[in-house]
Amino acid sequence: MLWCWFLAAAHGISLRSTSLLSLGIAVWILYALDRLLDARKGHALQERHLFHHRHHISFTAGILISGIVLAVLLPRVLADVRGGWLLLTAPLAAHLTLIHRFGKHRRKPKEIVVAAFFTAACTLPAALRVHHSSTLLPDLLFFGVVCWLNCIAIARWEPPSPDAHPTTLWGRKHLPVLCLLTAGLAIAIAFFLSAPLPEIACALSATLLFVFDRYRRQLLPLTLRTLADAALATPLLLAYLAWLTSHRG
Repeated sequence: MLWCWFLAAAHGISLRSTSLLSLGIAVWILYALDRLLDARKGHALQERHLFHHRHHISFTAGILISGIVLAVLLPRVLADVRGGWLLLTAPLAAHLTLIHRFGKHRRKPKEIVVAAFFTAACTLPAALRVHHSSTLLPDLLFFGVVCWLNCIAIARWEPPSPDAHPTTLWGRKHLPVLCLLTAGLAIAIAFFLSAPLPEIACALSATLLFVFDRYRRQLLPLTLRTLADAALATPLLLAYLAWLTSHRG
């Protein structure tokens, strides 16, 4: 919800609150459902999977209630945005089916897939409203890379999975360099853009992932995972600084 709003606002686009809320609910349903399905398989479970398994009745009820709320909200979302998101559900459903029903003992680039879907869902409302779609391309690329780095950081900080994809293993090995390279390129590109805030936010997020990785041995695994997601909350800092500057002016 934060990045969807931020990417649009950076280009002067206002989004309906129903769109942001619908996206947030849909993503939560997908996360909760994915964890519950992982817990049923009982393979390489982490604390988040065990938590969902222990409270599976509550999560199942929450998914059903959230689905009803989402069904009520969707008609209030702009038609083109709603249509774009619904189009994403077909390949996403196919991916989840392959993963949980036919994906045993197969190496899958799940970090790339998650980052791609997440980026597409967050940038789609802005892409449909911006005058020239090419102006959004740098935002899409850097945000997608940062989403992938977020997934790779979690994979690096947790016990290695036996079915990890080669791209995951490569990313785990080179995470610090990839974070610094992403931050440097994002800052460099920001100087040439008329709306550089998304690139600055991506640079800050990549830098934070680098810092957290440097101190990973001093932090608990659950704390590290929380920090990995907190690193993507940099738009809050930039939004606050922008608000502070406007009020001082």
